[in-house]
This record gives sequence, C-alpha cells and structure tokens, in this order.
Amino acid sequence: KDISESNKSLHKDKELYYKEISKIFGEDGVKKSIIDSIIKPINHFISDNIKIMKMPFEVVLDDTFTACIKSMGEVIDPETLSTGETRRINICILVSYLKLIKTKKTINLLFLDEVFSSIDLSGIEDILILLKTFALDYNTTIFVVHHAIMNEENFDRILKINKDVFSSIEEIQFA
Repeated sequence: KDISESNKSLHKDKELYYKEISKIFGEDGVKKSIIDSIIKPINHFISDNIKIMKMPFEVVLDDTFTACIKSMGEVIDPETLSTGETRRINICILVSYLKLIKTKKTINLLFLDEVFSSIDLSGIEDILILLKTFALDYNTTIFVVHHAIMNEENFDRILKINKDVFSSIEEIQFA
C-alpha cells in the first residue's frame, strides 16, 4: 500500500510536469511566441517591398505563414493572379525573409536563378529596383542567373558562361 501511494504521488508529479511542458512547447507556448515576434517585421518588410515594386496589392502573412492578398481592400484568390504577379509577390516575400534574417545573421551573397521568368519588362525593372535596394541597404552581392538577353545597364557586371567540353567564364564589357 505504501509503495502504491508513493507511485501514485510520483505519477501525479510527472503528470503536472508533462502538462506544464506541453503548455510551453504546445501551440500556444514558445512556438506562438516566436511566430508572433517575427510575423510583424516580416509583414512590415512585405509592405515596403510591395510599395517598391509598385504592385496594387496588400499582402499580409498570418501566423501560419499563409498569405492574404487584397486588392483595393477586397480579398482576392491567389489563383486569380497571373503567373508574373504571383512570382513578383513571392519575390517580395522572399526578400522580406532575407531582410529579417539579415537583422540577426550576416549573409553576403545571394544567388537567384531564373527570377525573371514569366515576368514582363516593367515587372523585371521593379524586381531589379527591389534587389538593388536590398543589396545596397544590406551590403549583399546578388548573382542573377538569366538565360535571356537583357539591358546590360541594369547590372553592375555581366558574366557569360561559355559551355563547351569545359565551361569558361567571360566578363562582358559594356560599350
């Protein structure tokens, strides 16, 4: 009987301990606190990026990181966006994450592959403005891989990869 009482007391203590641990690590504990602390700056950065790219949308991430997209105050279904609009919004969100990371960690180099696909010329210019602003504000070198011919004045340097038996890199000189 004494052993049973002792075990019962021990199990009650463990049960209380596990309940407290569950509160801390559960949905309303540390996880929620961390998400709450980063979602506001991310949404601020997204808003800034949307303005830089002159897009007619308001994009806000909720605490599950799902984007709510509004146009003229009305919620719109992301499926109704063109491929280019979707890519531009995704780039705004990506750069927002990078800005948040840069507040805590040093990132000096960013590689972007085919970031301009499905984007019209004015959209490409807006993306370049956003990327240049980010690069200057956060002291980051950005390499953009693109397979189409673009205006060279949009870039600081252009490197051409010549593919043969062995690949070589050639810097294109501006005229």
